[in-house]
Order: sequence, then C-alpha cells, then structure tokens
Amino acid sequence: GTITRRDTLAGFLASVAGRSRLAAAAARHAPLLAAAAIGRAERDRAKERLLATLLAGRPASEVTAAGRAYAAALLRRRPFRPDVLDRLRRHQDAGHRVVVVSASLADYVEGVAAGLGVHEVLASRLEVDGAGRVTGRLAGGNMRAARKAGLKTMIGCMIETSVLISAAANLAELCDHLDVDGNILITNDPYLGVTAEKGILSFANAPEKVGLRVCKRK
Repeated sequence: GTITRRDTLAGFLASVAGRSRLAAAAARHAPLLAAAAIGRAERDRAKERLLATLLAGRPASEVTAAGRAYAAALLRRRPFRPDVLDRLRRHQDAGHRVVVVSASLADYVEGVAAGLGVHEVLASRLEVDGAGRVTGRLAGGNMRAARKAGLKTMIGCMIETSVLISAAANLAELCDHLDVDGNILITNDPYLGVTAEKGILSFANAPEKVGLRVCKRK
C-alpha cells in the first residue's frame, strides 16, 4: 500500500524551486494537471510538464542533494501510515525481500526507503543530459510504451562518462538488452558510479547512495 498519507512530490518541488514558483507552474499547467487527476490525460505527461518548468536545466547533483535533504525531512516528520509501516516491519522481521515501488522521484524516495530499512527501490527517474543537467523529462517513459506495444527495448551508448552510464543502468530493469560500457573506454572519467564486472552492472560499490548514484571522483 501507499506508505505516506499525502502526496510528497509537490513538497519536494517546493523545496527545490520555492513555493511561489511551484504555485505559478501549477497554475500554468492547471488544465492538464486536473485532467490527469481524473484520468483524462496521461499522468507522466502532466508530471513532465511540471518537472520541466521547475527543474529543467538544474544540475543533477543539485537535485540529488535536494532529494537527500527532503528525504531526511520526511523521515523526521514521518507522514507515514501506521498500518503500512506495521505491515512493512512484519515483512522485514520475517526476512522477506522488500522493494519500494513508487511513481514519485527516486531522488528522495530512495532516501526515505533507506531510512525505513529498505534498500531496493523502483521509482521515477529524471532524465539527465550529457552535461549532467536535468532535462525535465522522465527517463524510461518511452520504454514503458514500447513494452506495452510488444516491442523489445535496448539501451546503448557511445563513449560516455559514468554520469550517463549510471543513468542508463538505473533503467536496466525496463530493458531487454543493454550495451552500456562506454565509461570503461576512457581514462579520465571525472565521476564514480555504476561498475561493470563480467557483464554485470552493479551499484554495490558506488559511493553515492541516492539519486543517480554518481559522485565526482576525488
């Protein structure tokens, strides 16, 4: 079931862009947001309009840091449903594998989940361009549409830093095939993120634990 008692995305966007900008963006896209709320428009499209207005062009590192701070604030306020938390604890005590699945942004969902003792998360992820800036679009939307159409999906790459390779790795579960080893072909990668060993992508040794799981190399 839903862990929180209310929507959390608006609060996150307000923490990043400010409440006045959030209100202005919501007013600007009110018809589409209202249609999505009653099922007459695609929710991803409505969400992307809001995200593009408020987040496009911002460094992904800034959004990730804001997500970490927002997750910490949610864990302090604990706007969680007691019945769902109780169910979560029972599964954890029984040794079950627990995965948090959310349409909200992974930038803060992963931090909240970790605070509740859950380290596997499937959540919406922001698309990041080659310069490490948020585009305002949701990564993976087109792949979901391809799956619904019965098509196979694949992510490939050219020579890239660990920023884009890690972004691709975060979408691996949506794909049938991956070819994302471009970061091992360069010797001056300024970032640390996903690693690949014997054809297996892993974030196990990634220093950053939330968001894209990428940080600057020291």
